Amino acid sequence: MDLEKLVGIGKSFGLSGDALHKFVQGEQDKVLPAKKLEDDRARDERAHQLELKKLSLELDKVRQSLGDTKSSHGSIGKGKSPELPHFNDSVDDLDAYLQRFERYATSQNWDKDTEWAVNLSALLKGKALDVYSRLPLKESCDYDTLKKALFRKYIGNLTEQGFRQKFRWARPEKGEDPFQFTVRLGNLLTRWVEMAEIKPTYSELRGLLIREQFLNACSKELAIFIRERKPGSIDYVTKLAEQYLDAHGGDLYAHSASSRQKQQNQRFTKQIPGKKGDQTGQGSNKDNSSTLVRNERRPFCDICKRPGHSTNDCWFRPNQERTKVASAEFQAIHDEDSTANECYVQDSNFVENNDFANSSETVVCVFIPTQSHLKPCCSENGVAKMT
Repeated sequence: MDLEKLVGIGKSFGLSGDALHKFVQGEQDKVLPAKKLEDDRARDERAHQLELKKLSLELDKVRQSLGDTKSSHGSIGKGKSPELPHFNDSVDDLDAYLQRFERYATSQNWDKDTEWAVNLSALLKGKALDVYSRLPLKESCDYDTLKKALFRKYIGNLTEQGFRQKFRWARPEKGEDPFQFTVRLGNLLTRWVEMAEIKPTYSELRGLLIREQFLNACSKELAIFIRERKPGSIDYVTKLAEQYLDAHGGDLYAHSASSRQKQQNQRFTKQIPGKKGDQTGQGSNKDNSSTLVRNERRPFCDICKRPGHSTNDCWFRPNQERTKVASAEFQAIHDEDSTANECYVQDSNFVENNDFANSSETVVCVFIPTQSHLKPCCSENGVAKMT
């Protein structure tokens, strides 16, 4: 407030002399600190705004430098893309080729959303290029979609079930050391998880393994019913199984793989010589040998007790020199999703019943005849004819 105004106010109060002077001085002392404080605040605000402008300019410079670096990296990566060889469907393995492409793309800092699919398309030819060209424009720019399309069309078994089977049945290859074998197993497992469209977490992997075991234990019809609906969780699997049982009747055991195997085994009866407790009744056959249910439309051998050939053509006919590799007859019940095999053997010295049950290997018994064992209709000029 001005000094004159303060003097006028003091005089209006009837003040004069020293009293007026003290009044004016006191009022000035009250006004000056408030004004000083206001000036200080204004000065601080101006300094703060100036600092913000400096930071904004520095941030713009950093952003510009990062943009230049990214564009230079992108141009370098795009320039190096032709260094990869084209995919040759007659020589290259698709899965191995895509793994190499993904590692190369990662090392070149390619953007997966915008560059991977485009750069891969430049390396495709033949059937693989046809797959890419037939995809819609939006899907052809998505690498994961393109990869799945290549797996489905180019090599049909490279699906979730295909990679699952490749992982379960993987065996060391010739010249492959332990480290290489474990790496290959890891790649197959990774592909399996990717095709299953699950996250690589403990809970997701746990659900995947439980679902696999559940489907392996189910009948083929129930397993197909569940797979057609692509359940994303084990809870949905159980819900679908209950829905199937409600519609078809029976309990889960009646629709299990073991139950279906027993139903198919009813066509055959088996008895191993010298083995007690055979369900077919050991005393019912006087010569104590294995018996099979006869098919009246097919010949039956009285020596080996097997259908399909007569007694004169039996391999085990006495007083004849025969080449015997194994006396075995087995029924392999191996659905697409079951790893259980059940083997029926007549020669107890070769293997006992169910020695190969729940095995991951398929047992093959081979008979190798000599030329003298073949009928005239089965050979021509000393060479066996394959029909």
